[in-house]
Amino acid sequence: MNVNAVQGAGGLGKELADWITTGEPKAYLLPFDVRRFIDLHNNSKFLRERVQEAVGYNYSIRHPLLTEFKTARKSRCSPLYTVQEQAGAVFGERMGFERVLYFDPSKTREERLN
Repeated sequence: MNVNAVQGAGGLGKELADWITTGEPKAYLLPFDVRRFIDLHNNSKFLRERVQEAVGYNYSIRHPLLTEFKTARKSRCSPLYTVQEQAGAVFGERMGFERVLYFDPSKTREERLN
């Protein structure tokens, strides 16, 4: 959590207490649930690369095609990755998986990664 957690501390505390006593959260608490992380998020190489970029990302202006991380990529790729890349795929990443955002065969591989 960041400074926003201070603003929501009372509400989060109540929801957490309800979750503990009833076994189920009443509100949507996935952003605060540590179970959402996977083994990749505890990988030292991944963390060294990603953390430096993630801090800046947190304070940047968001744009759908300009907010993809450039570091710690290709951690988890589909068997079709090479075929898609050759077809001009521009990739994004979610939970370590490279996924196709769109196809643009006119760009070089380097242009698609930047």
